[in-house]
Amino acid sequence: MSGLRTKLQQRKKDAFFGAKVDLRAPSNRLRSDFTAFYNVAEEYLEKWFDFSQTGYLCKLQCLNIKENNDICNRQLKEAVCALQLEEDLDLNELYNETCALQNVLPHLNTRATLSVGELWAQVLKTRQASPQYAKRLSFVLSIPVSNAYSERVFSIMKGAWTDVRISAQST
Repeated sequence: MSGLRTKLQQRKKDAFFGAKVDLRAPSNRLRSDFTAFYNVAEEYLEKWFDFSQTGYLCKLQCLNIKENNDICNRQLKEAVCALQLEEDLDLNELYNETCALQNVLPHLNTRATLSVGELWAQVLKTRQASPQYAKRLSFVLSIPVSNAYSERVFSIMKGAWTDVRISAQST
């Protein structure tokens, strides 16, 4: 989301509305409409997404081992606290786990095709991984990044119910 917001801001700053629009020399009214669209899109993102450095999503970025191979205890502790798991996890043991993790991360196979979940699966298969990590990661990785899956389920169910209704009416 942060990347999308940055792109929108840059496009608005540069008054870039697409190559085809630039080729046609748009009027001032069209330019102001496009700028208004960028403003609305940016406001929408800021309304529904926390871009602050204190938000819980910012604190969870340390768990993205695809991008971040240097995890420190302070970052993991902040992530645990942001998820309100500090009462369920031993924070003293977290330090030992972080030290073990720092030994494992440089040896991970970080191919571009592997997801963050698959990379963490590699970490959890090592002997240095502990139940604390498994508990924390299962919680974090169970948070959906979008609602597309649930929307798809409702869409499929709508189709299934329609098929049932049609077959029930024909009998």
